[in-house]
Amino acid sequence: MNEDRIKNIVDNIISRDEFQPDKPADLSWLKNIREFLSRIIEVVFEFIANIIRTIFDKLSHLFKLDSISFNNMSSIVRNIIYIVGFLITIGLIALLVFLIVKIIRRLDKEKINSDNFSDELIAFIDEPEKPYDMAKLYFNEEKYRLSFRYLFLSLLVVFNQKEMIEIHISKTNRQYLYELKYNNISFYDLTEPFFKSFDLIWYGGRSLSLEDYLIWNEKYDDIIKKLSFIKKEANDE
Repeated sequence: MNEDRIKNIVDNIISRDEFQPDKPADLSWLKNIREFLSRIIEVVFEFIANIIRTIFDKLSHLFKLDSISFNNMSSIVRNIIYIVGFLITIGLIALLVFLIVKIIRRLDKEKINSDNFSDELIAFIDEPEKPYDMAKLYFNEEKYRLSFRYLFLSLLVVFNQKEMIEIHISKTNRQYLYELKYNNISFYDLTEPFFKSFDLIWYGGRSLSLEDYLIWNEKYDDIIKKLSFIKKEANDE
């Protein structure tokens, strides 16, 4: 085997992929993103600058004060105004995003809250006594939060029977409360604390002692009694 042949064999082996150094990662996409963001910032800054110039020029013309004309200001003052305007705009955008996210989360929470018991409520329409029976069952088991939950559902079922609300699978607690306010303001006033406490106790995870439960159970009995009284009056008529 001559020297040239040996050299060719060695070159072929070395030229294989496994013997090649790692190629640098392609970061062109990162450069493109950086350039795009820089362009966006430049456009936004120029837009803000135009607004600021227009405002100062109009004020100068309105009050006939050349001293506040933007073109008559020093470059340092103009740059400071640009920066302040830019920061204010960014702050407003951040506030807007925060409010939008907060609203979306609130709507999602209400949707989740509704879905947690909507199916049960629909089933309870045909078995109106069942939620209160379950409340008593969980009370005997000393599961006061669960018992309170079914007291609340029992109230909704009774209000549905009295046509003060209309149970629907897509409705939230807030919607039921608004319906109650529209149809019977006196029972809205009685029941609103129940709705608020339900959110805190069931969804907020707040503990419920026996003493607190008995207070809510008494309020439940009072509401049911008043509802029965309305029924009695209707029958008398």
